[in-house]
Amino acid sequence: HEYDGLVVRSATKVTKKVLEHATSLQIVGRAGVGVDNIDIAEATKAGVLVMNTPDGNTVSTAQLAVSLLCNLARNIPAANISVKDNKWDRKSFQGTELDKKIIGIIGCGRIGQHVGYLAKGLGMACVGYDPVMTADMFEGTGIKQMSFNELIEVSDFITVHTPLTDDTRNLFNTETIKQCKDGVLFVNCARGGIIEESALLEALKSGKVGGAALDVYTTEPPKEDLKELLEHPQVVCTPHLGASTEEAQINVARDVARQMCNVFDKSSYVGVLNVSYMAAATATPMRPFMQLAETLGAMQAQLEDTKIVEISVSTSGGREINITTPQARALLEAKMIQGLVKHQLPDIVPDIVSAPLIAKEAQIISIVSEDEPEVEETYQNLISTVAKREDGG
Repeated sequence: HEYDGLVVRSATKVTKKVLEHATSLQIVGRAGVGVDNIDIAEATKAGVLVMNTPDGNTVSTAQLAVSLLCNLARNIPAANISVKDNKWDRKSFQGTELDKKIIGIIGCGRIGQHVGYLAKGLGMACVGYDPVMTADMFEGTGIKQMSFNELIEVSDFITVHTPLTDDTRNLFNTETIKQCKDGVLFVNCARGGIIEESALLEALKSGKVGGAALDVYTTEPPKEDLKELLEHPQVVCTPHLGASTEEAQINVARDVARQMCNVFDKSSYVGVLNVSYMAAATATPMRPFMQLAETLGAMQAQLEDTKIVEISVSTSGGREINITTPQARALLEAKMIQGLVKHQLPDIVPDIVSAPLIAKEAQIISIVSEDEPEVEETYQNLISTVAKREDGG
């Protein structure tokens, strides 16, 4: 309970129980990318920042994905075992060239883009699907943007580089695999569960899928129910080696240490995932507006005895600092909610991180208006709040 910071890799689970005991905790730093082993909602509720190091293992994971792709296309693991068994069976290991083939990249962030860069060097055409990326963001990546359905219909190889979320869980299932090209080859170095393992096994048995290279699994180490899939002759397996290079280990360790020190110094909030507005809080001219927003929320809570069920904030002006940017408005909204919750829910001590989530759980609706406040006079800077009571007033 004494510790201010906690650094974890993928195996350590930061659960509600851990967070309840860690009463001094301010930051959980994930030395790596995936944070599905951290209960982010509970951390946020406890006022704990959660960060990752998105750049440290980009190269190592991308290189592994392409390595697995090459191993899969040329049957290298099986051929290696065959020769070591004193066999010379060249005909059984006829492979597929990558040149002029289409690789579909699901998730075109840092790792997906680096996979594309390496694949183009092998002569492949790269197409990509990423619902959070705009057409402008695809410009210059060398990856042609497509819808999910378009991508799976044209791709000879499909590689996934997304987090495991409700939207990506079993993204490739019996139905979506049916829409893929016959003989398609899959690579998964992201998270187990994005490709439904039972559906993949059936597709391998039928020949619909020509092969799969897997570095991640729904349970790690894999349990007995995955034995048939892992022993399939057209499956290449590795034990979650995405970040297992000497360079990646050094990179993520260095990155998480630097990032956490910067947060403690309040100099930057690079890598923070659960609170997008903290960077705006580092600007000195923003501090009086933060105090004002908190005071406005506290005043609203104390003006009436009736419970407030909805509160909105709007801003205008840019003297010394622009308080109308999305990040600035989100920050001022959080401070306003902090002031409101502190008085409306006196048993809870909210902070700038936890206040929005606490308000949401208390069914207090918070709105940030993109319109400037309507006032008769012109102010150089202005914050305005409107509260709705439980009785409709």
